[in-house]
Amino acid sequence: VRDGLAGSSGTATSSLNKNVSGVDAPSALTVITEAMGGDGERRDSNDVIGTAANGGDGVASTLANNADGMVQSQARAVGGDGGAGGFAASGGNGGSAEASATATTGGDGNPVEAFGNAQGGAGGTIYGSTVVNMAGDGGDATSYSEGSALGNSAVTVDDFAQGGHGGEMNGGTGMGGSGGAASSTAVGSNAGTELVRVTANARGGMGGQGGGIGQSAGAGGTAMANATGTSTGGAQVEVSTSILGGRGGDGATPGAGGASVLIDSVSGSTAGHLLLSQEAIGGSGGRSTVGAAGGVASSELTTGNLLGGQLTGTATAIGGIGGGGTKNGGTGGSANASIDLTGAGKVDVTANATGGEGGISDEVGGDGGVATVGTVKGLSLIHI
Repeated sequence: VRDGLAGSSGTATSSLNKNVSGVDAPSALTVITEAMGGDGERRDSNDVIGTAANGGDGVASTLANNADGMVQSQARAVGGDGGAGGFAASGGNGGSAEASATATTGGDGNPVEAFGNAQGGAGGTIYGSTVVNMAGDGGDATSYSEGSALGNSAVTVDDFAQGGHGGEMNGGTGMGGSGGAASSTAVGSNAGTELVRVTANARGGMGGQGGGIGQSAGAGGTAMANATGTSTGGAQVEVSTSILGGRGGDGATPGAGGASVLIDSVSGSTAGHLLLSQEAIGGSGGRSTVGAAGGVASSELTTGNLLGGQLTGTATAIGGIGGGGTKNGGTGGSANASIDLTGAGKVDVTANATGGEGGISDEVGGDGGVATVGTVKGLSLIHI
């Protein structure tokens, strides 16, 4: 559209629940939903400053219950891209995405799988800017996955969320859009001795490129993840989270890498072996004459095994890489890791911290990030 109001993009919603039991229960049940928001309309404005349409939201929800057989639940949601802005118009924001996948089964020997995936839409790019305007921000993404076996069956839960990329400046003068935030949650449980594996991963969106003297590029998006796994039957339970801050955009004032912070993001309980792992990685800084700093990373874990089995835990933090610069590279992000676990069985703990690499430069490279390992403690109550 030119100068007038841009039309709204469509929101997409997909929801499906399937519950089977008795003679109707198949040996395997798979339920899948997918929702993709519409892209925003472009706007070109010569004399009137305006904004292109935002991308539509995507919402997908799947619930599958097979009382007597294998079950798999999948949900995928994608936000629409924001509309592009031309001349005096700014770009539209990317649409948000929300996914939810839940799977449940009864009996023994019936594997359970739940897979959620959410992807925020990209922010709208700006073209041939005649005024200082803004590219659109990336859309946020939120995903939730849960798998539950009421008997002795293996459980696999894998959840993923990706924030949308910030829009970029492509000709003229303007600011890049910020990367979208991402949040992932995963939950898994069973009542037997088969393996329970639960994973949640989140990635912040990349910041968009800015252009023109003094104009800012978009910052990298933040990420968050949480996961928990339990077994009342004494199974081995593996629970992990991993997050990555978004990369900062390039520009006259480059965007900083997204920070990554995990505090007690994994938990679980079993009379068997409980393995916990959480990893936080800072986003890389954007490039410019002087590169932006990499994102800080922090991973702190304090928890225990409520049902008393063996406990193994790892907390890892890796600072983001500093942005490259023609004169000075950006400083690498700092990293901090600590861990404090208590269990009634054998307890093993590890904490890893790695500072981000300094940004490369033709003249002066950036300093590496500082790495700090705090408390590293494991307490077993066997002989107390």
